Amino acid sequence: MKICASCDKPMRDDEARTVSKTSASGAGTNLYFHKVPCEPKPHQGTPVRRR
Repeated sequence: MKICASCDKPMRDDEARTVSKTSASGAGTNLYFHKVPCEPKPHQGTPVRRR
């Protein structure tokens, strides 16, 4: 089972598109994305201030 790097949802092998990451910190790493564009996972852009 592969997990989409954009939406964090599981997908089958026939739905996956492989992208090789070439950088010093992640050399030889493969990222998997849906072939059909998916909705990106929500992320927090600004930290929440603690009181």
